[in-house]
Amino acid sequence: MKKFIIMLLVTLEALPNYGQESTASAYLQISPEPLTIAVGKTTNLIYPFAIKSVDRGSRDILVQKAKGLENILQVKAARACFEATNLTVITVDGKLYSYNVGFDENTSQLNLDYTNGTVNTAEEYNVASAKQLTEAVVSLHRNTYRVKDSNHGMKVIVEGLFVHENLFFFKVRIKNKTNINFDMAQLRLFIKDQRKAKRTASQEIEIKQLYIYNPISVVKGTDEQVIVITVPKFTIPDKKEMILQLMEKEGGRHLELRIKSKTIVAAEPIP
Repeated sequence: MKKFIIMLLVTLEALPNYGQESTASAYLQISPEPLTIAVGKTTNLIYPFAIKSVDRGSRDILVQKAKGLENILQVKAARACFEATNLTVITVDGKLYSYNVGFDENTSQLNLDYTNGTVNTAEEYNVASAKQLTEAVVSLHRNTYRVKDSNHGMKVIVEGLFVHENLFFFKVRIKNKTNINFDMAQLRLFIKDQRKAKRTASQEIEIKQLYIYNPISVVKGTDEQVIVITVPKFTIPDKKEMILQLMEKEGGRHLELRIKSKTIVAAEPIP
């Protein structure tokens, strides 16, 4: 019996400690980049996307965005010989930049460029923001009612309208209550005059779609899909309305939603 217990203990000691290994591999260590700053010099940190947030380890670091530019952070020391600290910068594309910051009045780190020669345009910045936010929009509760249309077993509903800075997000549910697939030919958003009794010429103003979450080409029979359409922020002039139009390829089940100004201005902020 004693021999058996000794053999069991030896076997247990030889087994790998899976609990410790899983804990160690549960995260990835990000090594901060060394950065030295001075009182009498400004260090410029140039990013490919606009800066979303900045966190200073102490007040010994002074930071500000370059005037008129969202992607350049200017950094200086508030006093000489401060104790080493850190700086964290997050850009709108979700990337994190981490620095260990020390003092050096003769620092040569005056312009750090992370763009590889490419600074994203305002539209690219908006697309990056949209990609980050649309997944959150999908999970938000419905805040828009009565904005819907149906045609021969097809139904489209605007379940939510949300706003963040200069972006609008339309949460749209498309239902197919038939056994026949709905093949999407076109999805349009535009502004036009409200319907009138008399036939008159009407000008259409196209609304550019910056990004679509869960883009679809077909809604299968007895299925439904939720998409989120991101567009630049806008308002509707008097006596006009916004149209959301879905056209069926080689079919007649076209859908058209009419959205008035009071619905647009009631857009809710994304939490």
